[in-house]
Amino acid sequence: MGLMDTVTSYVLLKQKYKNFSAPQMKIFVDGKEIISKNKATISYLEVELTSGFEASGCTFDIIGEYDYKNSTFLAAGVAKGINIGARIEVSVGYNVLEKVFIGLISSIEYVFNDEDAPIMRVDCMDVKCLLMKSQRLELLNESKVIDAVKDILGTAPANSYIKGKDIDSLIEEKKVVATAMENDYDFVVRQAKYYGLEFFVILGKVYFRKRPKVGANLMKLNAKDLIISGSFKLSGEALIKKITVKGISSENNKEVKATKTISGKFAQGSTANKMIGSSEKTIFDPLVTSSSLARDRAAVIAENIKYSFGKFNLKVVGIPELVPGRTIVVDGLLEQADTKAYITSVKHVFDSTGFTTTIEAGVKSL
Repeated sequence: MGLMDTVTSYVLLKQKYKNFSAPQMKIFVDGKEIISKNKATISYLEVELTSGFEASGCTFDIIGEYDYKNSTFLAAGVAKGINIGARIEVSVGYNVLEKVFIGLISSIEYVFNDEDAPIMRVDCMDVKCLLMKSQRLELLNESKVIDAVKDILGTAPANSYIKGKDIDSLIEEKKVVATAMENDYDFVVRQAKYYGLEFFVILGKVYFRKRPKVGANLMKLNAKDLIISGSFKLSGEALIKKITVKGISSENNKEVKATKTISGKFAQGSTANKMIGSSEKTIFDPLVTSSSLARDRAAVIAENIKYSFGKFNLKVVGIPELVPGRTIVVDGLLEQADTKAYITSVKHVFDSTGFTTTIEAGVKSL
């Protein structure tokens, strides 16, 4: 069972990780484990995962590899294998480790200062960084989004770093959104934004899909057991009552339109409803050529607005199982916030204080 379909609990994790004692990590560079095998000393590790359109990545600092006599990093040590483009795999945990990141080295920085020993700072990104390098005219000839995305993900150099694909079959008939010249990454992002799709990478697997509406919750985060600190922010600024999308029919050149009403509980009382009132936003979309397309577009816009409503930012004990693109339940932090939340970003950090995980998660209704 992988991170994207794990179902767990505090009790199970406590047993699995022996009360979260003795945090550990492993970093593989081109398949070679560098901490125990090459005796690398990692003073800091940060893995940042997202279900957003930006790339996920990780950063780690290597110390103790500098040869002061010859003013160089040791050729015989771990530094020899740290090269741009090298494959990276990161696992974190305790007595048991779970893989949390697969990508490649995108940059290396050599840091010198008066207080600390020289550092090799290694930055890594997922396969999205490779899509930013390609720009191909032939994409403009593809008529369907699904064909264009499969073409992009199946082309070198990106395909050699991809471990799998989850391309939503619901987009089978979606047509490519007309675009000016742009790189492969921007092209895919444009299609995803327009059709309300997610485009992200977890452990080398590319997800291009609609946000799941149902499914088992990953776990419950209880304030008493797991949450170190956190916040919950509610914002009504973007909330409106209705979204109307208009276009021109491709059959008779007449107006087509659809309206989506935004519903939900946005306050303990009626004050949010007063604020929203009968507010309505109308959008003309030249790509909307039928009533069904207008309905789809209005639903996408309404869903994005709802997910701007509530936001958790929580720091918890280090939990490798927490991953973007999954739903959790937050319990015991705030009465009105005891609700489901959709994880949009996860940050695992190893530093001098130990292993912690920070998450951001969206809430579209109380």
